Amino acid sequence: MRPSVNNSVVIQKPGFTDRELVWLCLTSLWHRRYVENVVHIVCMPSGARVRLRYSREYVSPELWNRVSEGKALGDIVVLIALLDAQFVEPPRVEPLRRCKLISVGCQGSVIVLDVVLGDFMVARQEGNEFWEDIKKIAIKPPKKSDSDDPPSGHFLQQLTTVPTSVQRDYSIQAWEMVANSVFRIDDCVNRGRVQRHIPYLFFIAGLNNKLNSSLLNHGELVCEGGLSFSLDVHTIMREKAGKIDNPIGEVCLEVSHPAAKFITSRRVRVDSPRDVKTIQLSTSSVFRRVYGHLSIRSICFEYLASGIEDGHSIPQESEGRPSSAGNVNVYSTIMKGTNRREEVIATRYDFSLAVGRVLPWFACALVSLAAAIAVYKSPDSGNPELSHFAQPALVFLVALLGLRIGLRGEKA
Repeated sequence: MRPSVNNSVVIQKPGFTDRELVWLCLTSLWHRRYVENVVHIVCMPSGARVRLRYSREYVSPELWNRVSEGKALGDIVVLIALLDAQFVEPPRVEPLRRCKLISVGCQGSVIVLDVVLGDFMVARQEGNEFWEDIKKIAIKPPKKSDSDDPPSGHFLQQLTTVPTSVQRDYSIQAWEMVANSVFRIDDCVNRGRVQRHIPYLFFIAGLNNKLNSSLLNHGELVCEGGLSFSLDVHTIMREKAGKIDNPIGEVCLEVSHPAAKFITSRRVRVDSPRDVKTIQLSTSSVFRRVYGHLSIRSICFEYLASGIEDGHSIPQESEGRPSSAGNVNVYSTIMKGTNRREEVIATRYDFSLAVGRVLPWFACALVSLAAAIAVYKSPDSGNPELSHFAQPALVFLVALLGLRIGLRGEKA
């Protein structure tokens, strides 16, 4: 038994309820686009939106016809799983994530799905139990091709019943299990090769309740102006024997927003098997909701061959070998500088970032109130009546309406 864990507490939460309609979305590391999809599915927080595309030949005819004809689908739960596209029998298949389907449509020869990421999915037992469960409730599951082409079969279909061999959990421990599952599949795909598709994975966590709520409900980060918020970036790399002399990559965050900026470093270097770093952002006070975006990029480092630097040969003394004086520069080849590597952007994900919730309304109301007070005149009798407040009230409403119309927020 391999239960999910949350803060050292064993959690055994079934992956699905008996009444749920489950679509199986199988993906692989066959194409560059598929690799990026897998990274987004594993690394983004709950509530993030991901778009998946499937060619018609990989979709079950029954599902394709229902979608193309515009028939009612109901509330669909999506199970995303990763398989070895070059598998040998029995195949290696790992569950990744439980998602909610928000839109689907046939566009030409492809079907496009927009899903909202949910809990992580973990197999109850190691081995092939999950795949054996899927084969019993799936129609024409993928099978190995005799050539170097991708396997044939239905990668996208509705299961006849819910799978019982998986459990769900949204915790750091569950993410670690899923990340290690991806590494195992990557090892299967790249048998006998040194290079891998995914050298490391990360996870965005630590968002406060309001940010989590806005992400789940609207797919965007909405924070208040004049405040700060933080997020945690967890990193994990595949198991590697020996010490790590140089970082293998970094997670870089960029904000494109007129009212937001970083107050800590925006880079998380991947130089240890497991790490976590907190990144903080601050926002400015605004009179309207201002939109921008927060970008998260995963970058891989490719180091130049030993003895070559910027296309020129390096003297032996700088390679850690004895010099003519007999001294050894032991640091030159252990830690390599930025001029000895190339940065490759592996993936990128953009969050819509909105600054301004309630405070813009409050600020506009205070300005309108000041205008109303300025036009108010106390009666000579000293006993104000309701008619004396008519003009200030009108000024307040007109000023508030003018501020909201003139400073209304529009998405960038």
